[in-house]
Amino acid sequence: MHVLAVAVGGMIGAVLRHIIGHGLEPLLRGMDWPLFLNGTLLVNLAGCLVLGAFAAASERLGLPRPVHLGISVGLIGSFTTFSTFSVEALQLIELGSPASAAAYVLISALGGALLAGIGWIAAGRWTSGSTGRRTRGQIGSKEGQR
Repeated sequence: MHVLAVAVGGMIGAVLRHIIGHGLEPLLRGMDWPLFLNGTLLVNLAGCLVLGAFAAASERLGLPRPVHLGISVGLIGSFTTFSTFSVEALQLIELGSPASAAAYVLISALGGALLAGIGWIAAGRWTSGSTGRRTRGQIGSKEGQR
């Protein structure tokens, strides 16, 4: 059941990444943004925000493990893409833009961590009244699954 949930979520997330990421490219190029500001960066930052919020909400609400895995690993995991980010950073260096590559890496890493934290805090406040909160020892264990 877990594998099926991840597979379905992954299919949806990958399609969303393609549609949104590639749909943003013409808009960003038309606005003459820096090279490092691209669809992949925006999708990855959005994914960090959503994953942070979802992880906190899932923990506090005690979502069933297949639902948690399908959304976090499947949908959000396939929506964001570390491999594309890595290749694009190398392409910026190859294009003679090491400063843009450095900015891209820093904004991705620091911005991603910041947005994941914002999502986590926001979802924590939203779900603070939940009675489904799991303890640290239950997360990922058989005891925490429903």
